[in-house]
Amino acid sequence: MSALELSLPLTDTGRKYGYIVWPKSMDAEVREFLGSADELTFVVPGGRQRRCRVDWKHHRASIGYSVTRGLRPEANRVLLSREGMGRFAISFVEAS
Repeated sequence: MSALELSLPLTDTGRKYGYIVWPKSMDAEVREFLGSADELTFVVPGGRQRRCRVDWKHHRASIGYSVTRGLRPEANRVLLSREGMGRFAISFVEAS
């Protein structure tokens, strides 16, 4: 994986409530990838842009449950791709 991509687990809680969640052990890596901003723009599947808040204290970013609840059950990873300053594309994939 390049420095332009970051793979995170898609947890059951994240799926239910619309969060991208990462373990505390990945905080430094996620902060380096996303930067220190409290709000970022995520491009969700389908091309819609969402301005999302990052909750650094609880290791999560809210993207909205309408995005995550309809995902295939096989999707178990969140792949973030850097598109520009403060802008990231989200895709949901099945880890092999």
